[in-house]
Amino acid sequence: MEFGKPLEIQVTVDRTESSVGQELTFQVEATGTQLDQVSIQFGDGEGESLSAMGADTASMRVTHAYLQAGTFQVTATALQITGESVSDGIEVRILDAP
Repeated sequence: MEFGKPLEIQVTVDRTESSVGQELTFQVEATGTQLDQVSIQFGDGEGESLSAMGADTASMRVTHAYLQAGTFQVTATALQITGESVSDGIEVRILDAP
């Protein structure tokens, strides 16, 4: 059941390549109708979530530092109280510390 604003989410990062131990800053923007939760998974087993408490928009700005080198798929998800969800992803590459 779709009503009100279309359910959308976007995740961005300040840079897509970094070194082990350096923080990256992620921005998540979600819109919809009666959002329940917005979450981000960093691809390394870590993640964060934000309760949207029925709002029509939600945003979160989080930092994360990776502890090992590799390529990681970061996924942000918005969930409406109706149970509908939408996700967006971005890939980051982490290099060994210089």
